[in-house]
Amino acid sequence: WHKIFRSKLLSVDNSCGIHIHLSTMAFNEELLFRFIKFIYTHRDFIFSISGRTKSSFKTWSCISRNGDIFYREKALGILNRIHSWESKSNAIVGNMCGETVELRIFSSTKTPAIFWKNLEFCDCVYYFCKYVESSEDLTLQNFVNFLSLRKSKYKNLYKFIITMKEAQHLL
Repeated sequence: WHKIFRSKLLSVDNSCGIHIHLSTMAFNEELLFRFIKFIYTHRDFIFSISGRTKSSFKTWSCISRNGDIFYREKALGILNRIHSWESKSNAIVGNMCGETVELRIFSSTKTPAIFWKNLEFCDCVYYFCKYVESSEDLTLQNFVNFLSLRKSKYKNLYKFIITMKEAQHLL
């Protein structure tokens, strides 16, 4: 990855994004529900993490609908490979092969620390959602506490978050 970032051939367009795919095999229905709920209920925080502009966030990673029923339907749709209702403008989609959960929130980058922050974020949210006892525990404060206890594992994410205005009061 370091060689790729140093490459003179790598170019980044502001309209591009980084889409991170997580295996559906890693999720059961409850875990995917929690993952989706966490992303969709913390819009301002996710927007800040994304690094996108407001227009590209709205176009490519929309977080527009709320409610546990929607999150459960979305989780079931992804796990059961039902994509007729999905739009590629959503923040989280199931890919057409049904093998991955695609997180579409991140802007493109040539900065290694931001690239690793994006990957660390996905990993951290996944394990946080696995760690909490119920979907009621999916608070931003609990996430930041979880991250703080694992800041050596998620050093790029932690460094990014401690500089975010939205999260500073939580640390």
